[in-house]
Amino acid sequence: MQESLFFLAEQLFFCIFIPWGLSMIIQAKLWIKLIKFLYSRDTETFNLICLISGVVYLPFAVFLILTHNDWEWSPSVIVTVLGWMMFIKCFVLILCPQLALKCKTLYSKDESFLKWYLRGCGAIYTLLGLLVASNFWVY
Repeated sequence: MQESLFFLAEQLFFCIFIPWGLSMIIQAKLWIKLIKFLYSRDTETFNLICLISGVVYLPFAVFLILTHNDWEWSPSVIVTVLGWMMFIKCFVLILCPQLALKCKTLYSKDESFLKWYLRGCGAIYTLLGLLVASNFWVY
C-alpha cells in the first residue's frame, strides 16, 4: 500500500509539473498578466489571495511529504524536497501572507526580465517533471 502511494505521489508530481512548466514557457505573457494582476490588488486582497492559495495547496504538499518522504539519492528525492518546500511555503502563506509582498520587487522589474525568468522556471519545472517521470517508468 505504501509503495503504491509512493508511486502515486510521483505520478501526481510529474503530471502537474510538466504541464505547469510548459505553460510557463509557452504562455509567459499570460503568466506576466496574472502576476501584474495579483500585484495590482490592494494589500488586503493580495493577502487574502495568498492565504487562499496556501490553504488550497497545503493538502497536496501534505500528501507529498506523508507518502513520499524518501531521502535516498535518486531522481525521486526531487519529489520529497519539493514537497517539503511546498509545505513550508503553504505554512508561511497561511501564517504570514504579507511576506509574499516582499517578492514584489522581483516581479516589478521590466517585462523582458520577467518573461525570461518565467521561461527559465518553466524549463526547470518541465525538466524536473521529466526526470521524475523517467525514474517512475524505470521501475
